[in-house]
Order: sequence, then structure tokens, then C-alpha cells
Amino acid sequence: SGPLEKAVGKYKFKRFSAGPGLKKARVPAGGPAAPLSVTPADPAVLEFSVTGRCQLNCRFCINRGGTEPEPRALAVKLLAALKERRPREVIFSGGEPLLNPALLRLMDLARRTGCGRLAVFTNGLKLEDKNYARALKEGGLDALEFSMHGGRKEVHDAVCGGVAWETALRGLENALSLGIDVRINCAVTPINAGKLGETALFFIRRQ
Repeated sequence: SGPLEKAVGKYKFKRFSAGPGLKKARVPAGGPAAPLSVTPADPAVLEFSVTGRCQLNCRFCINRGGTEPEPRALAVKLLAALKERRPREVIFSGGEPLLNPALLRLMDLARRTGCGRLAVFTNGLKLEDKNYARALKEGGLDALEFSMHGGRKEVHDAVCGGVAWETALRGLENALSLGIDVRINCAVTPINAGKLGETALFFIRRQ
């Protein structure tokens, strides 16, 4: 089934089924950094992969151990995709897109070519640095697709395959304090499937 979205205060909760459907997703426009990715349902949204690198090893992720294209090559591909699609929104993805030092330049390129809204998929770890989060905001970032897979440390970290909970929460608070629109993404896995209500309540109560 498709994404189930529920707007709750500052957050929009998106739930994806981490099942066979993910394996049929298309190559995002930036490829080959991330071989496969979830395709946005809206054709006016361009998902553009900027790296295959990530600090975590999420159990559901189909992008494991990717590379990072050269910045100029990414810029050329982005311009071509923008010209072909003329999207209303660009979502930068990966891997963990915040690991690519060229991200701010690519955001600026998208904005200068007329894209109205910029978003980034993220695990939130780099946003612990509030100065970096502020630089993203000042660089034109409108929204974060923020990956949080549990309402407790042991659940989130078990899904992520690494120690991420406290750092991600600090990144989340920094983003919200700067007025960045946050959309919580929770991938449903056998580890957290029975705890979705608990996860939603945790984030609702943090408003």
C-alpha cells in the first residue's frame, strides 16, 4: 500500500511498508550513488540522490555501501533533471545526503533554476551541529524528511544498526527551533511494527 500520512502539529508522519515494493523503486535522478530509492508519488517532486554514503546500517535499507559522484557530475545531472522535469519540489536523498559537502551548492543551483521547495532525507545526525542546520536553512532548505524509527532508544537504534538516538533527537530539536518543516519518516520493520503507536505518541508529546 502507499504512504499513510497524518498531519500532527509540527510533524507529518509518513509510514512506509518495508516490503517487496521497495525493491521495485526506480533509480533516483542523481544515481548511481544510491542504486534504489522510494519514488515520490507526486510527479512534480524530483528525488535526487547525492551520495551512497551513510553513518548507519539500517536493517531495511536497500542502499548499502554506495559511492559519491564527483560534484561537477552531480551538478550536470541535476540541471538536466530540472530542465526535463521542471519540478515543484526537489528532495535530496542518499545514503545520507548531509554527508556530501556539495549539498549546499546543489541546493543553491536548484533554487536558482526556479525550484520552489527544497527538502532533504536525513537521519539527523549532522544536524546536532546547530550552525550546520542554520546554514541549511539559510541556504534555502524548506523541509526535512527525518528518519526516526522508534519512540525509544533501544527500538530506534536496533532498526538503525548503530548508536543514533540521542544525536538524532538533538538534530531534530535544532531543526524545529530554526523553523524548518519536519516530516517524520518511520520505516516499518519486524523490530518496530508493534510499537508504532508508542512512536507516534512520543513525537506528538515533544511538540
